[in-house]
Parts: sequence; structure tokens; C-alpha cells
Amino acid sequence: MKKISLKVIDSTVDLEEFEYEWEQFRSQLHVSSLCLSFTWINLWCHHYLKSQDRLMIHCYYLDEKLIGIFPVYLEKIILGYQLRFVAQGESQEAEICSEFQDFMLESKYQHELLTMFSQAVLAIDGIRACAFSNVLEKSVVSTWVKGNFSNWQVNNLPLGVRYLLPVAEDNLSQIERLKSKTTRRQAKEYFNNEYCLCEYVGEQYSLDSLFAELVSLHNESWQKRGQKGVFENQVFRGFHYQFATKANDLGKLALFKISYKDKTQAIFYGVIDADTLFYYQSGVLRSSKLLSAGIAMHMEALAFSQSRKLKYYDLMKGKSDSYKKKIVSGGDEVLNIIAIKRPYLWLKYFWKLKLKYKALFAKVKV
Repeated sequence: MKKISLKVIDSTVDLEEFEYEWEQFRSQLHVSSLCLSFTWINLWCHHYLKSQDRLMIHCYYLDEKLIGIFPVYLEKIILGYQLRFVAQGESQEAEICSEFQDFMLESKYQHELLTMFSQAVLAIDGIRACAFSNVLEKSVVSTWVKGNFSNWQVNNLPLGVRYLLPVAEDNLSQIERLKSKTTRRQAKEYFNNEYCLCEYVGEQYSLDSLFAELVSLHNESWQKRGQKGVFENQVFRGFHYQFATKANDLGKLALFKISYKDKTQAIFYGVIDADTLFYYQSGVLRSSKLLSAGIAMHMEALAFSQSRKLKYYDLMKGKSDSYKKKIVSGGDEVLNIIAIKRPYLWLKYFWKLKLKYKALFAKVKV
């Protein structure tokens, strides 16, 4: 009988050497998730992983064949550690907000791998909790927590839904699929407006100049609401500049600006992963002369997806009343899952406090 073996990646040096195998395995499984890409995971470790945290990415093999990657680490907390996905757990003011992460595995080995992983996690000295943010309710990690932590306090916090839109063959067909009559009118107005111009990185603008304009427009928009834009944070900005650079080198970056009569109205920042364009961030002029600069931006992203023969446009997580439902109906539920070892149930009050005062935590270092 063939035996499943385990390799644990516990250093960024070892992780660097695993890129090819990681991406080959993702491709084999047809995993389309921006926040499970090797570049996203690796850059997060270099920008956010703290010296007191412990990287412990579990890689499972059947003989020499890779059959599972569990991209996790141990975050140092009060009196111990909590298990998290790599690319989660950063401070609120620098949060990259990874979404839809999961264990990557061949489904026929799921039971064996989850059992092995449970045994490894429960044997960790100082393990106090597991916390997984922005995961899908139907994910493997959700199944794992439900089936292996009966003696722990498990809390599932609904955050919203995933907004995933199939890409049509042309703009007219795409407009007809929009859920709101007003949105369809705004989309038609954009495509028929002769004064609108869309320009992509590499055409007339370098990555440096267009990224800098994105940062400026995004921060300006939030400042006018009396809040700080996340791009003001140097660590967050550095992470995304490097991520965008890598994506651009691989031909996967979607960074463009929409102008009206030579004035910038919106800048879009997204990345292709497998057959999907992921919308990550943007800057929109609050005093735009367009009916909706935001809808114009999303329609251009869909046109870009058509040109690249992509299957989906992922607007990612949103609340049930998000503007995104004007574009597409919400889909799978998104959760925060927290499992706490019973002698340490006081930790749940820390989590509740952190969530309740999220805006405060974004401005105050704790």
C-alpha cells in the first residue's frame, strides 16, 4: 500500500524554491483563486510574517506525487498560537483582505489528508485557536473545522456573499445580463460616449505612473469621506506594487484608467488567475461627470475579460445590499470561522471586541 508522506515548509527560503511545484499543482486542480497564487502567498510572507510567527505549510505526497497543499502558519497570540491561512492576520491598517482561501488537495484523498492535518494541529504545543477569514461556506476548510473540533467553541460569522459574473461573448450580451435597469442604462451611456477613453498600462503609461495615480485617486476618494485610504499604508502599498509588477511581467495585470475629456474618472486594478479576472482595488473620482464611473470601470473590465477569453469576472466579497448586486446576483456565502480551545474561551471576547471596533483598530495600533 502506498503511504502518504508530509513535507512542512517552515521558512521563506524553502518557500521560494517551491514556486514551480505550487503553481503546477494549482493548475492541475484548476484552482482559480487570486489569494492562493504563489506570488500572493510568497510576497505576504516577506511583507507581513512576523519573527514570532511560525510558517508551517503542509505539503502531502503519495510516493513522490504532490496531492495536497495546506497554506497555513501559526500566528503568535496571548499565551500561545492560533492557526491561520498564510496571507491573513495582518494589522487592520495594512490589511490586504485575502478572500476565498482554502486547502488545496486532490478530492479522493480529502478524508485521509484532513485526518492527518487534524492530528498534526491538535498536537501543536500552545495551540489555542484557529481563525480563517473570508472563506466560502462550502470550502474544504469549513468542512474540516465542522468535523474535527467538537470539543472546541466554533463560531461562524457571516460576512456577505461572493459576486461572480460569467463573461459574455460581447458587450451587448453582457449589458443585457446586468441585474438593474439603471445599471444597463449607465453601461450603454459609457460605451456610446465618444469623449471617454480607456488606456491600459503599457500603452501610454508605465506601471509606475499608473500605479501612483491609482494610489492618489484611491486615497483622495477616502479622504473626502473623512477616512484614510488603505494605500496610505507603506507596507500595503509596497506589497501591491510588487504584486502588480509580478502580474504585469506574467501578462496577468489588468490596470487601466478611464478618462472623460482628458480628466481621469476611474482607475481599475485587477489580476487574472486561471480563467478569471479578479477585481481587487480601484480609485473613482467622486465628482465624475459620467452617469457612473464605477459601472464604466466594471464594464471595461468585462470587455477586457472578453478580449482575453476569460470565463468569469470576480467582484469578490460584498454584503447582501452591496452595489455589486446591480451587476450580478450574489452567490456563495462568505464567513469568518473561529474555533477556540475551551480552556481559552475568553479569546472569543477579544475577537468580538476587535470586530465591533474594527474602525478604531484601523487607526490605533494595539
